[in-house]
Amino acid sequence: MINPCKGCADRHEGCHGSCEEYQEWLVMKREANAKQRLESKVRSTEEDRWQRIKRNRYGK
Repeated sequence: MINPCKGCADRHEGCHGSCEEYQEWLVMKREANAKQRLESKVRSTEEDRWQRIKRNRYGK
C-alpha cells in the first residue's frame, strides 16, 4: 500500500491534515493493520496450541 503523497504535485509542508486522499488512505491503512494484527494473534494462538500438543505427546 503506497502512500498517496509520493509524487503528489500538491504536496506541501503540513498537508496531511487537509488532504482528503491521505485521510482516506490512512483509514484504509489502519483497517489493514488491525486486520493483520488480529490474524497474527489467531495464528500465534494456533501455533501455541500445537506446540503444547507436541510437547505433551512427544515430551519435547
